[in-house]
Amino acid sequence: MFFPRLSSLTDPLEGFLSRPTVEMIKSMPDDITPEEQRRREEIANHNLSVMRLGRDILFVSSWHLSPYESAAMWKLYLRSGEGVAIQSTVQRMMEAFRETPEAVYLGMVKYVDYDKEQIPWDNTFYLALHKRRSFEHEREIRAIVMRPEIIEGITVPVNVDTLIELVYVAPRFADLDS
Repeated sequence: MFFPRLSSLTDPLEGFLSRPTVEMIKSMPDDITPEEQRRREEIANHNLSVMRLGRDILFVSSWHLSPYESAAMWKLYLRSGEGVAIQSTVQRMMEAFRETPEAVYLGMVKYVDYDKEQIPWDNTFYLALHKRRSFEHEREIRAIVMRPEIIEGITVPVNVDTLIELVYVAPRFADLDS
């Protein structure tokens, strides 16, 4: 299964922290010495640069979580009208990656207001598990892999017999066959 690098996805804010989170990381108490303030600024800037690096070392496979096939998802993600969608379950996904030598993590994406809400920053994976509210229609669950090399994407072995429950043919393509 192909996992693109988080920073290569189409949302320019993908993998970034929200404004309130950055402000919280940079905030300083009023009653500290200038020396302590410089030290804390260095730490904050270091932490933020490490979090920015997370965009390049996290790789994701995004899945739409719904009990039904979605006409909107077909329309958004198919360019030619030809394609297939794989139906699976969270349990099947976990089992399908069980024998993979790669550490694969699964998590639900939380959709937040990047101008008003904080994003937890004590775990790099949170960068891949938070998106802007304007993407709420995607209702994503993501498989996530972390690798130190900065490349466009990675291929992760997966047991497809376990993963795949059903395969759907794109509605417009199916109509052409009639």
